[in-house]
This record gives sequence, C-alpha cells and structure tokens, in this order.
Amino acid sequence: MLRFEDIWFKYGKDWILKGVSGEALPSRALALVGPTGCGKSTLLFILANLLKPNKGKVTFKGRSVRREEVGLLFQDPDEQLFNPTVFDEIAYALRTLGLGEKEVRERVLSISDRLGIKEFLHKSPHKLSVGQKRLVALASVIVYEPEVLLLDEPSANLDRRSLNAIKEVMEEYKKNRKILIFSTHDPNMILEHADDVCYFEDGKTRCTNVEDFIEDIENTSLPIPRTLEMLLRSMDKRELLERARSR
Repeated sequence: MLRFEDIWFKYGKDWILKGVSGEALPSRALALVGPTGCGKSTLLFILANLLKPNKGKVTFKGRSVRREEVGLLFQDPDEQLFNPTVFDEIAYALRTLGLGEKEVRERVLSISDRLGIKEFLHKSPHKLSVGQKRLVALASVIVYEPEVLLLDEPSANLDRRSLNAIKEVMEEYKKNRKILIFSTHDPNMILEHADDVCYFEDGKTRCTNVEDFIEDIENTSLPIPRTLEMLLRSMDKRELLERARSR
C-alpha cells in the first residue's frame, strides 16, 4: 500500500495542497481528478520523491519510499527526456542502478519492441512526435520495473496507437498487483481504468471508490461529452462501468 497523509505544499506564499490524504492499493488504480491547477501533478511529484512537502508524509508498505521503487511519467515528455538517443534514454535508469551493459541492452530491446518504438532507438527523442516521445518516456520508466507507477495525464495529446500502448501498461500493472496512480481530466479513463478516485477541491481531497464517484460525476469539474452524459442518465452506473471495461 502507498499512503499519503496530511500533505501540505505551497509555491511561494500560495498553498496548493492543504492536508491532502489518500491511499493506493495493489491491483486497484487510483485516479486523481480535479480542475487545472488544483495540485494533482504536484502530488505526483511528491509521491515520486521529486518534491518535498512542507508537511505530511508518504509511506510505502509502512516505510519511507525509495526512489527506485517509483516511476513517474511526466505530462510533458520534453521535460523528461534529455539523453542524445532513444536507446540512451531508456537505458539511463538501468545504468544508474548499476546493471551490466548486456542486461541493459536486453531490457532496452525488449521494452522498445513491446511499445513499438524499436525503430527509433538510434534517433534523438526530441525529433519524435508527441505520442512517440511519451512512449519513450514511459519505456524509460517501466524498464526498471518500479513497484509504483505514476502517470500524469496519460491520455493527453495521444493518437490511438500510443494511447492503447499506455492503457495496456496500466492494466498490466493492476494484474501484477502493483500500485498505479494517474491524474486525468478524461472521464473515459476513469470509467475504463480507475477503481478508486481522489477528487481535488480547494487544496483538499475527497476519496471514494469509482462507483460512488460516478454517481456524482456531473457535479465535478470534469468535461463530460454529450454521449457520456446521455449514458449517465440512462444506464445504471455499475452497468456503465462494466460496459466501458469490456471494450
């Protein structure tokens, strides 16, 4: 279990998080939901040990989180990619962890083949499309097999192929009883993948299971497409979830 308790954080004099608490369980994806600027990305950076909260604590299995146990996919891949080639980008964390070059190469080739980016290994990541960059960034994270996977707006600005690749990784994390947390503005991502939801409002969170969240989704800041709005009003919420996940 990954638990965050009474997290406070401010930029300058402005408090972004004001006592945020919640937990993520193995095999259950936790969605972080709320309006732009509410602190979802900030919390993900705190969970990844990239930001230190002004107050509060994060624990994994009842102890402090180790950096190598957590992987974070940034919303903007250009902020995450910095190596000269795609191969070096994916290999970076493995080399930092001290793995031998033979194993590094095997893992890089395996993960790049799985995500369909093997043909780009000798290219600069900054010359790729946004979707390709996000797959490279994802590969650089999951290649070292972190126990906790954090995804910041994983469905944003992606073509169908890239999005499907990310969705497959998300479901694999759940099946392998690992921790998965993602932020999103996309109702479909919640319907298809979330088991629990933490909704951000005024620096605090209200956490519940996805079934109860769906009951109240029309009272949140999420943009709801017309077709989904009609389904919400005409179908039982549990039936709607089952339908979304059977696609």
